[in-house]
Amino acid sequence: MTVAVVEQQAGLLTNAEVYAVLEQRGANPNVPPCPPRTRDPAPCEVAVWEALRATPAARQTRQDIKEFFTDLQPLGLTKAEKMMLLNDPPTTPVHAHVVIEDCEERLSGEGLADKILEAVEKHFGEVLNTEEDVG
Repeated sequence: MTVAVVEQQAGLLTNAEVYAVLEQRGANPNVPPCPPRTRDPAPCEVAVWEALRATPAARQTRQDIKEFFTDLQPLGLTKAEKMMLLNDPPTTPVHAHVVIEDCEERLSGEGLADKILEAVEKHFGEVLNTEEDVG
């Protein structure tokens, strides 16, 4: 079988999307994979799935992700910043400032970190609270 790259870097994938794809490919040993299954998952696929299982990505829904990105739209963040906020949702202002490049200079006085934390809590608060209980 020959594999060809159809479109290199067609878009960014969230950790939740990677998690879902790996689960469909059979990386979760507790769930039967979706057909057609031409091979067992590679050990690295299982390892990535297991690592993502311990993150908020395992419980993020498409709807929550869509609404989260909609709420971030007025803040003028880059695609990369939005993806980082989604894949590693901040729980403190310091964490938000680390993710957003030049946060103070770009949006000083506007409470950017607070707005980000509000969006995170609104869409992923339950997921993050579950993480704290588990960890």
